[in-house]
Amino acid sequence: MTPWVLMVAADEANACSARAALEKAGFAVELVPTIEAALACLAVMSPAALVVDGKL
Repeated sequence: MTPWVLMVAADEANACSARAALEKAGFAVELVPTIEAALACLAVMSPAALVVDGKL
């Protein structure tokens, strides 16, 4: 099973390099634009890590 990371970033362009690095390291990445969307994901899944854009 591939570990996955939940990434919360309002601007997908800014998250691109972090996402690429995580995927290169073997993680699947789920990108959501808001904290509310992240909470919905966390209600049904448990990521290996959570990355949140500091601007949110």
